Amino acid sequence: MRSGHGRYLYVNGDIYDGEWAHHVRHGSGQYTYAANNIIYSGTWEYGRRVGTGTITVGDPRDTSKVTVIADNCLIFC
Repeated sequence: MRSGHGRYLYVNGDIYDGEWAHHVRHGSGQYTYAANNIIYSGTWEYGRRVGTGTITVGDPRDTSKVTVIADNCLIFC
């Protein structure tokens, strides 16, 4: 059972790096959607995004091509 801080690579290539509780995302974490290179950083409760986080769209290594959106779980939740 996952608890504490860890990194998980999903079969589809997505990556979650953050806090876990009872085998679900819970606490601060970053989720990278491999299919479209979107990164969500924020808080998770019982496997779901909660509160305000940030969504980064584009290549984070090239800051001239990155868009950061404040997210209050209005999209991708």
